[in-house]
Amino acid sequence: MNDANLLEEQPIAWEPTPEIIERAQLTRFMRQVGVATWDELYAFSIRDVERFTEEVIKFLDIRFDPPYEKLLDVSNGIEFPKWFTTKAKTQNISFAGLNITEMCIDRWQTDEMKGLPAAIWENEDGKIEIITYSQLYEKIEQCAAGLRQNGFQKGDAIGIHLPMQIETITALLAIGRIGAIAVPVFSGYGIEAISSRLNAVEAKALITCDGFSRRGKFFNALEIAEKAASDCPTLKKLFIVRNKKDVVSCQLSAISYSEFDELCTAGKRDLALGQAERTTAEDPLIILYTSGTTGKPKGIAHTHASFPIKAAQDMAFGTDVGCGTRICWYTDIGWMMGPWLIYGALINGATICIYDGAPDYPTPDRMWEFCARHKVEVL
Repeated sequence: MNDANLLEEQPIAWEPTPEIIERAQLTRFMRQVGVATWDELYAFSIRDVERFTEEVIKFLDIRFDPPYEKLLDVSNGIEFPKWFTTKAKTQNISFAGLNITEMCIDRWQTDEMKGLPAAIWENEDGKIEIITYSQLYEKIEQCAAGLRQNGFQKGDAIGIHLPMQIETITALLAIGRIGAIAVPVFSGYGIEAISSRLNAVEAKALITCDGFSRRGKFFNALEIAEKAASDCPTLKKLFIVRNKKDVVSCQLSAISYSEFDELCTAGKRDLALGQAERTTAEDPLIILYTSGTTGKPKGIAHTHASFPIKAAQDMAFGTDVGCGTRICWYTDIGWMMGPWLIYGALINGATICIYDGAPDYPTPDRMWEFCARHKVEVL
């Protein structure tokens, strides 16, 4: 008997009520495009990719400035698509304008939304941090301004070597805000795994931390990050998030060190530098790496209008996430699901719920306790 048959013999554990179906994001979208069944929706999505995508953009309320004139151009073949093109070529821009951080954070600075939690974080020790959309907006602007004060600009590759915490969200969006390219790496990687990824993109900086707790033991992330940075000749700056105050760095002579808090504090002095860079829909935003299990790790560049919007679409239609929904996806920033969680949740106006620790420590119920305490709706 195969697994499929085993599943078929199991009773259905849960079915949505008519009320849940009625208010679902997917139901709203199906009504928007005028279809009544899943099969009709699927057929529409593959029959008319351009119109389907335009309807998704409309549903998620993604705003372009300048707007696109042609959503999808396949004149050179479907294998060479051009997305969101415009005839206006201001400053050599031939694509619609979009900095996705504005769709993640700026547009939620309304009376109804800015006081709602953008993220809830808890670690193994039981420490809890909650940050509202207004507070996160301020943090991102400060971090972006600080990065610009340190000489970073559009097109620079900046690594992120952090566990899932509030600073990880801040760093990811601040990098995108200045038009730079985020390069997340798994927080548990060794020296070579980190340095190979940073070298491949000629990273100019790395945002790391002193360490974090797993199963009650402290993991020294800074020691590994410093050794990886020393193998990357283009990397000149190391920003350190302090989770444990007594971790001492080795102070590499070729690299300048700064505390992450100091970076954000410095940014407060000139918040004008924290404004979103003028980027296009097709400008690079993030490089996501494969695991490297077969040959060298392969970095895939994603744009402001690709991965984040698809993440938001997946989240809205696949998990019914919308404004105010609390979603937890147990992952790491170095896997694609970390950025997926951050971009997707914030574009939808949801709340990111992060448990930073082993999910079964100190008891197997640890994750369930976290979900109950913070009223997580999607896990």
